[in-house]
Amino acid sequence: MPVATLDSSGTKIKLFYTDTGPLDSKDYTTIFIYHGSAFTPRKKTCDINRAYRNKADLQNWWWTETFRKILPFAPTSNIRLVLVTRRDYGSHDAVDSPGSTPYTDDDLEDIKAGRDIFLQRLALEVANFIIWFTETHKIPTISEDRKSGGISVMGWSIGTLGPMALLGHPHVVPKESQQKLASYLRQVILYGAFLPHRNPISLQ
Repeated sequence: MPVATLDSSGTKIKLFYTDTGPLDSKDYTTIFIYHGSAFTPRKKTCDINRAYRNKADLQNWWWTETFRKILPFAPTSNIRLVLVTRRDYGSHDAVDSPGSTPYTDDDLEDIKAGRDIFLQRLALEVANFIIWFTETHKIPTISEDRKSGGISVMGWSIGTLGPMALLGHPHVVPKESQQKLASYLRQVILYGAFLPHRNPISLQ
């Protein structure tokens, strides 16, 4: 399955992903989807929330299976779909695949301690993956009317942390990378946003 090798704060990491592939269209939109925690129908290999749970309690899942049924419909909507396997999660395509690079013990300590540095690193990882993909696959930039082309980044449930980290910590992204993102990043979609206590935007 496809894999991106990226630099993450001086460390090389790998992110596995599923890609519906390029279209004949010159203005198709590419949507990156970051999956949630565990609400998926098939089992596979990975650790979930290792910072908080005992390994003996962990379940194995196929993380991006939730979105697999929509893959055949993407091309007819002028969309290229990319399902990203988040770090610390197993591959969803191949039984023998190791999956994306696990978090380090230091990463997990930062999560448990609620340190902002973890979100800063996550923001940079999301930015680096977007830039790597756009440069590697030569996808269309945003159209002049901003209604097509470019990319949308979607997070589902706890997967929204990636896109939100990017929006919340733009200062960690180098200026040159920001300029590259500006030609492609058209939308951020928070699908079933992960809110641990209550909905802060509720109208109640």
